[in-house]
Amino acid sequence: MNGLSDAQKWKTVRNELCSTTALIWIGLILGVSFYAAPIKFTAEGVSRESLLLVGQVTFQGFAWIEWVVFLALFLSAFGGFRRT
Repeated sequence: MNGLSDAQKWKTVRNELCSTTALIWIGLILGVSFYAAPIKFTAEGVSRESLLLVGQVTFQGFAWIEWVVFLALFLSAFGGFRRT
């Protein structure tokens, strides 16, 4: 980042942080929705009601994680905005 002004450096870092946070968010969604949820139902010896309860708790916990990641994404995108 040599030769860039401070504003350009901040914009570059902010863009990289936004991209990284968005990719983490997408990975979490794909992991929980398309991997963890269906794999639970392959367990033997566990009632369907128990599995549904585990799924409900999993998605409730994941909702909190999504809000934290959203806040991180929002702050990385708009947190350093300055009017000049």
